[in-house]
Amino acid sequence: MKKLIIVMLAVFMMTSVGYAGDGPVAVSTSSSSSTATASVSSYSSDDGSASSILTGMAQKAFRGIVNLTTGFVEFPAQIYKGFEAGCPKAENELCSKGVGTVLGIFRGVSHSVGRTVWGAVDLASFWAASPEENPGLPLDAEYAWERGERHSLFDPSFTEGAINPVGSKLIQGLANGIFGIAELPGQTLQGIDNGDPIIGFGKGIWHWFSREAYGIAGVLSCIVPNPSDNPGASLDGEYPWSTLEDQV
Repeated sequence: MKKLIIVMLAVFMMTSVGYAGDGPVAVSTSSSSSTATASVSSYSSDDGSASSILTGMAQKAFRGIVNLTTGFVEFPAQIYKGFEAGCPKAENELCSKGVGTVLGIFRGVSHSVGRTVWGAVDLASFWAASPEENPGLPLDAEYAWERGERHSLFDPSFTEGAINPVGSKLIQGLANGIFGIAELPGQTLQGIDNGDPIIGFGKGIWHWFSREAYGIAGVLSCIVPNPSDNPGASLDGEYPWSTLEDQV
């Protein structure tokens, strides 16, 4: 069912692109058409085919809708997981289960909020290129009903399990929000090197706005969990200036 919905969304997006304007896009052998085809080919060789980009957008929108509407499932799921796991430091089983349940309540609130918020981020930014990996506290699994693997805030220490992930997400969010414009010269120079500055400039605009979107999302949601990765097209490098550094 999931794959069917993703395919339908991708087909809809490709159909929308094909019928933009007054009618279907006609195939032409003119020189201008050849130039456009060359540009698309150049873009595709760097970032995957147009169909794969649209499929990635559909996948991100699908995950956004699902997480946005099922985030609340994390609350009872985390309570159960907390009861099941207990608290290893408790003196007896009853105390262990009780402490685990209470911790599960707090974990359920944070995971419900985190999943719902990131679902909104995925849906609102389905058009955007995404970081390959998300810093921050990870959700247990891609979807709320999956068991996944629990992340411990105290393993190996509170600093490494909680403070560092939250700090990394905040720092990356601020960097993307403040310096996202660095994608414009970086991608343009890369486009010039590849023989297509127009495509490079366009990609720079796209990645710039994508950085801004993920920068805002990262800062506002730095203390709640998020998925560890993202579907769809990926940004080039961890920071906005990564591509520019490679070109100068």
